Amino acid sequence: MFDLTTAGSVNPLLPTVLDGAMMSVAIVGLVLALAALVSLLAASSPTGWPVLAWAVLVLFVPFVGPVSWFAARRRERLLRFRDLDHTSGEGPHADPT
Repeated sequence: MFDLTTAGSVNPLLPTVLDGAMMSVAIVGLVLALAALVSLLAASSPTGWPVLAWAVLVLFVPFVGPVSWFAARRRERLLRFRDLDHTSGEGPHADPT
């Protein structure tokens, strides 16, 4: 009878499907963290404690940190563009008077 649990039947040097899936998730997390750090450093004012706090969050909280940075950055940009529409007198939020 063929038993897969014996020491000679499984090659420990060949990655399993689970190993491949875990490596893929790790690579996606690493790329997401690097993209968030580049975005953080390219922000309009990358100085002070907020940047340090965001960097720590991005580096030490996988997936949640980078996604929260991108969400906060998107919200900041939307608010900035909405304010530009109000001050320029153009766009859908312009005052008709």
